[in-house]
Amino acid sequence: MSNVVDLNLDTDEIELKLENSPGVQKIQYAKISRLKFSEGSVKKWFKVKQFRIIEVHVRGNDTPFIISGDRVKTLEQMEPYLRQMAEKHNVIIEA
Repeated sequence: MSNVVDLNLDTDEIELKLENSPGVQKIQYAKISRLKFSEGSVKKWFKVKQFRIIEVHVRGNDTPFIISGDRVKTLEQMEPYLRQMAEKHNVIIEA
């Protein structure tokens, strides 16, 4: 798994800044095989915090890129645009 710490959504590609990588990974929407949307939780102090998780599965790559709401703070605003671009480029969306 490759954890994403920042992302930029363009009209034809996604730019991902990975946790342990110095550069930016650019992925075209046409190369994405599927997007899997789910929820996760983490315990902070005495509360359990819920957040969104998006797994980006790329053709030819065995490990998915993990975009989680606890690392990428703007994920809630970017999720509708990502879904729209995925539908436009015929990417499979799993819930």
